[in-house]
Order: sequence, then C-alpha cells, then structure tokens
Amino acid sequence: MDVLQPPGRRQFIVRAILMWTIHDFPGYGIVFGCQHQGYKACPPCGSNIVSRWSKKLGKPVFEGSRRWLQRNHPYRTYPNAKHFDGKEELQRRPRTTTATEILRRAQRTEDWVAEGNVLGAKGCPSRKTGINRCSALFELPY
Repeated sequence: MDVLQPPGRRQFIVRAILMWTIHDFPGYGIVFGCQHQGYKACPPCGSNIVSRWSKKLGKPVFEGSRRWLQRNHPYRTYPNAKHFDGKEELQRRPRTTTATEILRRAQRTEDWVAEGNVLGAKGCPSRKTGINRCSALFELPY
C-alpha cells in the first residue's frame, strides 16, 4: 500500500526476484519438495544414489560420494580406500538431475497421489526418485 497516494489509488504492483535461499538440510527438503531423510536423501544424486542400512550405526548410510571426485583423485584409489569402505571407487560421476527432470518426477508423484494413493506407500514414484512434490519456487513467474 502506497500511503502517499490518495485513498482508492494506494495499491501498486511489486516486482521482485528470489535470488537464493539459505537454510539447513531439512529446510531444503521442505522448500524444494524432496526427501531429506531415508535412502533417497541426496538431491544432487537423484535416483543414482547409492545407500544401504548400517547395522552398526542404525541408520542409512550413503556410499559412492567419492565418485564426485576427479577420476585421478587419490581418495578413489586402493591405498586410501581403507579410510572409506575398503573398495576402490571406479564409478563415473553421476549426471546431475536437471530442473526439467525434477518437475517431471514431481508431476508423476502428484498424479499418483491424485489417483487416491498415499504418498510414500509401496509403488509410489517418490520412493525411486526422492521427489515428493513440485516446489512452489518452480511456479513463480520469472
């Protein structure tokens, strides 16, 4: 509301842009509609995530993070593998998930829920992709 204008002409249009957001990892999952707990909790990896249940720690652990390093990095080779899982990392760096792919996966999950299914139930697309819903940030008119 513009208080300098006479009554009846006090409204105006604000144009703004969201440049970045700063929050913790659970906040990241809530804002962007992706999982932030469980086996698919790595948004950059998307469906290429490598996770397993650790009996010793009692929670999911994520392996394969060394594949993001350069191919000739010393942490990928055998002498340094003892500090990780004891195996040499030979996998390639996974392809980064694009915004178009995220939107398509979110739409697939939303369609599945709209059919009367429960989010997270057996057969839910979000269990494979880690995307629960379409973020409101994708709907802003940029």
